[in-house]
Amino acid sequence: MTQAVMDKVDLSYKGDVFSYNQLVNALKKLNEIKGFETMVYVSGGLAPYLYLNTPSTRLHEDLDLVCDKFDIETLREMIKKAKLYIPEWDSLSYENDGEDYGFSFLVDGVPVGIFPYEKKIDGIKQNSFDPFTREVKSKVYPGLNKSDYITIYKRDKQDDIRLMSLEVVTISKYLSNRNKDRIDFAFLAKCNLDREKFERVKNAFASLRNDLSKYNSIKVLTMAMKNPIKLKQQKQGGYASVITIISSVSLIVVALVIYMFNR
Repeated sequence: MTQAVMDKVDLSYKGDVFSYNQLVNALKKLNEIKGFETMVYVSGGLAPYLYLNTPSTRLHEDLDLVCDKFDIETLREMIKKAKLYIPEWDSLSYENDGEDYGFSFLVDGVPVGIFPYEKKIDGIKQNSFDPFTREVKSKVYPGLNKSDYITIYKRDKQDDIRLMSLEVVTISKYLSNRNKDRIDFAFLAKCNLDREKFERVKNAFASLRNDLSKYNSIKVLTMAMKNPIKLKQQKQGGYASVITIISSVSLIVVALVIYMFNR
């Protein structure tokens, strides 16, 4: 890897250091490339803020985009012509069983990743690639249609916005349950989710987390995200109380036995 690319890696590999405006400006610059905007969908934590047209209240690590597998090579060529391409950040630069897991690059210092999904007979297959660890991933979400996975949302008095469906983002955030996911959840709760789509997505992701089936709405998921620690503490407190009572009774019994024995 050249020193210039190493400098770019050092710049971008600092965790959540980019503002909402930095990500939006990077997206706007990419959308100036003819045809780019029609092939990508914004995924991850930025999605609910774009839908609500509201700046996020936190910093972000990168800008993640997904595209149809059919379009990934065209997008790669667009990025090359725009002189943004970094070979070391492309999954095709490494041996990955002939599979395309996507690629990443930088726009004004902001890391951007484009990762392909594919409609399969049994659902949606999503590939991804980490340019820093070179780790590739492939997940299949059974029973999903393309319209369950990616959606063009119409916003009042705003341009349409192309996003990974908010239902998919919601379930993904629940499963990750990091501090930043809980922040995003507060905004996802303000979005208008499709109940039927939510149910399909929830069932598709249940293969990753069996207990998802009991959550029938984003409201219930929100409560589950807020309360697991509290519930755990209450449970532990209940066990502790039982142990304390048993210990106290045991001491009383021992004391009585000693008293009776010494009479």
